[in-house]
Amino acid sequence: MISDFNSLPLIVQIGEPLDETLEKVVETIQFSIFCFTLPFYCFVICLLLDAQLRGIEELSTPFFKLCVTTSVVDIWTLLNNYLGAMFPKWGWGTRVYLFLDGYYAHTYLYFAWTSGE
Repeated sequence: MISDFNSLPLIVQIGEPLDETLEKVVETIQFSIFCFTLPFYCFVICLLLDAQLRGIEELSTPFFKLCVTTSVVDIWTLLNNYLGAMFPKWGWGTRVYLFLDGYYAHTYLYFAWTSGE
């Protein structure tokens, strides 16, 4: 039984490490797409909710109710990923994360595990 953190086996990287420039480019492209699509996604959800509240028969089926529910979970997962993992990785809002201390980590992990991230 391992009783000490220092006695854990080291993880050895096999192969070349990922180029940091490539990683930065991919993350920037993904974040740009996220910033463009999130408002559109929210707009579509608002339209679906409005249609359901008005009682439009074609958009009030269980299928569309399921679409709204899964889209809310999807948006929550996206926001959790960026607010909980990517922004701290990029160094954005460092003071906020330091102020929140352990509460931030517990909240992030709770939502990451429950949303299937």
